[in-house]
Amino acid sequence: MNPTIYDVSRLSGVSTATVSRAFSNPEQVREITRHKVLEAAEVLHYYPNAIARAMARQRTDKIAFLICKKNATILDEFYAGICDGIMQETNKSDYQLLISTADAWKLTADTAQRKQIEGVILGGNAQADMVSEFQSQNIAVLLVNNRIPGLDLPCVLSDEVGGVSKVVEHLIDRGHTRIAMIAGRFSPYISSERYNAFLYITRQRGIPVESQNIKMCNPEIESATQTAIELLSQPKRPTAVFASNDIIASGTLKAAMDKFLRSLNDYQALCRTLDGQGCAIRCISAGAETDLCMGLTARVLGPDTAHIDDLADRIRQLYQAPDLATQKRLITATDSCMNNYSVILLLNYRGTRVLLPGDTNCVGYAGLERELRADLFKLGHHGQKDSVTPELLEFISPRHAVCCASSDRRYNSAHPAPLGLLRTHGVHCWFSDCPEGEAVPPHSELTFTIGPDGAVEGVYR
Repeated sequence: MNPTIYDVSRLSGVSTATVSRAFSNPEQVREITRHKVLEAAEVLHYYPNAIARAMARQRTDKIAFLICKKNATILDEFYAGICDGIMQETNKSDYQLLISTADAWKLTADTAQRKQIEGVILGGNAQADMVSEFQSQNIAVLLVNNRIPGLDLPCVLSDEVGGVSKVVEHLIDRGHTRIAMIAGRFSPYISSERYNAFLYITRQRGIPVESQNIKMCNPEIESATQTAIELLSQPKRPTAVFASNDIIASGTLKAAMDKFLRSLNDYQALCRTLDGQGCAIRCISAGAETDLCMGLTARVLGPDTAHIDDLADRIRQLYQAPDLATQKRLITATDSCMNNYSVILLLNYRGTRVLLPGDTNCVGYAGLERELRADLFKLGHHGQKDSVTPELLEFISPRHAVCCASSDRRYNSAHPAPLGLLRTHGVHCWFSDCPEGEAVPPHSELTFTIGPDGAVEGVYR
């Protein structure tokens, strides 16, 4: 038989009224008396009846958490974590928690009154009329991830400006100067905060944002994917995209991968067209050599057959990837080593040698050191810090070096480290752009002339 309040009263030596107050209004009972009551209850394994307590105190100790998001469920990827945190806190107290979506809550008339809640936590895009309805029933309201203009309500908010700042600062520090934003049509508060923060940070860092690089889409992966495809199909496309949340990011990533695979398909179609017109398509690899014109030969130093086969296998795996997550992993792995697959050409014009290493970083020259001597050398890997080493420069021994910025303008012509290294070796440096701190005239092209005696002269035009 379960113990009753009378059993606790007899064991503690106080009245049933005092026992009741010790549980319902403990601040009204002296500490020594309250201790006696709690000790007796623990011995008897007595727990007060929640319903009876509620009736006596005229309180229900019930709160509700409603997810205010279109087509959401209580398993929503964002609000499930918040819900778990609320559950953990209510489990530490005497409160009961009701969980629902706002749409499901509205389906039953007078739901709040019938369930007799004392407070409600509204997560997401809660509307002012819903808040007013709860307030008219004397129900306390707390907003999560939202703020409603004109309503003085307690709100739990993320640091939107701080979060956006970290993302955009990271992109700028990686060299991106053409950054786009795709914003989802979520709650007006969240959308406006992130949009304004994006514009503020880019303006503070002196990064121009063109109107065509700011796009809105519905809060769905399909809509985000289509919007990202349109953005990335522009003639002057951005080099980085700030997606306003995880759903938009997933759609943008899917669009980028689809576009990458389509470019591979376009290449295959081009090959088929050329082949159909009788053109010869050659797969060049290390060791191939050809005469381009009288006195000018081209020798392929890399990649070798092993690198070509490895790249072909990676591309094949991309085509066969069963899902987006696998595609993302393979893309990342391939991108991390793409520099080592670049074509490395050595041009020889009547004894004057020109080394064109494509996007190769210093690792891509492995095993080729004895063949690298050149009079004119274009820095690989956009002149980044790993484009050349002191040992590599000893093998090449160039008289002139060309520092080329990337076509997407992510980087300036060269990192200070390789520039300093080139100048220490007495190499004359030329630039495709006009990097800060260099006395380079504005130009649209850089032309080199090789004289009969092998002298190399460069002219900015």
